Amino acid sequence: VFKRSAILPNIRPRDQFPRSEEMWLAITVDPAISEQKWADFSAIAVGGFSREGFLYLLDIRRGRWSETELINQIYDAYASHPGVRVVGFEAVTFAKVYRYLFTAEGEKRNAYLPAIALQRTTRRNKEQRIMGLEPYWGRGHLFIADHITALRHLPNALVHILKLEPQIAAWSQQFAQREHALFLGRG
Repeated sequence: VFKRSAILPNIRPRDQFPRSEEMWLAITVDPAISEQKWADFSAIAVGGFSREGFLYLLDIRRGRWSETELINQIYDAYASHPGVRVVGFEAVTFAKVYRYLFTAEGEKRNAYLPAIALQRTTRRNKEQRIMGLEPYWGRGHLFIADHITALRHLPNALVHILKLEPQIAAWSQQFAQREHALFLGRG
């Protein structure tokens, strides 16, 4: 998705970013309901858009958190980045689980977050949504703060994953030839 040669130049020290008050800040949340070892991680990202249209990734958090722990992480990210205008949450999960929890936590803290539900089209998979960032990245308009330790391994991890592609393709061919196979996955 992203050209390997363009990965490192877009990582910058935070002090080279515009000041937070000069950007439109947002938090996005991708919750994973299960806390099992095999489950996906929940993720929280804090980003800011500059007047020039550049996207600055200020903070990333991931973990296998309970619903309450995830809410606490979101409140902490919100407090750590004054000026956040919106907290976007995947709509279905927000409606089913988190709307009530956000309301209860807001009452408890006497501080309500500007949470909104983000509609997700079912016609786009996760890879297509990630590819939506490529125009920012490819033009050098997506900057990642160098203090985000969760991404320090990204270049090597991408190279490792890309090396696995032929093996995965071979497995999928073998799997496709099975008559009574059941695939359970998340994507």
